[in-house]
Amino acid sequence: MKILCISSREGWVDDRIANEFKKYSQHEVSFNDSTADIVWLMAPWVWQSIPKELLLNKKVVCTIHHQVPEKFDEQNFKNRDKCVDRYHVPCVKTKDFIQKFTNKPIKVIGYWYNQDTWKALDKDLLREKYKEHFSPQDFVIGSFQRDSEGANPNNPKLEKGPDLFFDYVSSFNRDTVHILLAGWRRTYLINRLKKANIPYTYFELAGTEKLNELYSVCDLYAVMSRQEGGPQALFEAPACGTPIISTDVGMAREVLPEQCIVNAKDSAAPTQTSLKQTQDKMKKFEIKNHIKNYDNFFSSL
Repeated sequence: MKILCISSREGWVDDRIANEFKKYSQHEVSFNDSTADIVWLMAPWVWQSIPKELLLNKKVVCTIHHQVPEKFDEQNFKNRDKCVDRYHVPCVKTKDFIQKFTNKPIKVIGYWYNQDTWKALDKDLLREKYKEHFSPQDFVIGSFQRDSEGANPNNPKLEKGPDLFFDYVSSFNRDTVHILLAGWRRTYLINRLKKANIPYTYFELAGTEKLNELYSVCDLYAVMSRQEGGPQALFEAPACGTPIISTDVGMAREVLPEQCIVNAKDSAAPTQTSLKQTQDKMKKFEIKNHIKNYDNFFSSL
């Protein structure tokens, strides 16, 4: 079976998913073969740039990563829905939202993670490497997702919860906490950290290897989003040996033990025991095994 994967080609997570699917899938995967049997629309927001004849003459699977109710464009969804045969979503929360607007089948299959990419590194060596940014005694909390709107970077991207993240880290001792940021558009959070005199370090365009180091150097990774499909950090941080907490979004309950699902008013950090529990729950999402669920899904079509 031939599958045409259409991702955004914007350097977003869907591009990595497409590349990994091509590498590990049992199917023949292409990024430009219009003779494919199935079109996998991984980046649904680019659908209008695709020849309509291609979408209408092929079986189309559309992935909806997550939806923000306040930003949901119902008319655009319904227009695209005419070209879609099946939907794929990574979590039940997304399915519950979009099923109100379509009668097409919706398949829930969580994201995978690549255990060959994300791995624990020597924290002591990394602390020495990054000693110009923070001391060995600092409690380093990581956040590697963009948090500001593109049109005006001073405005928070509220679905990512940068305001909630700020509330959370504000509860820590400012003499020992250090915030480690990565990703694009961190303007909103940086402005608030500066104003509150909370120390931070920012690596804007960190590649995968660099991010692996940044995850590994953290004492804690905190997800404070309001809406998510995953997020990918649920896998990446624990795979790098870093405890993680998250609000009750996306796949959090599939990956994290109950004590790691929090809100911004909680100040407790997870334990090494909860990290081990998370790592055990993650095993079923390792790419070489979990991708079979995607292969079976496409075969069923």
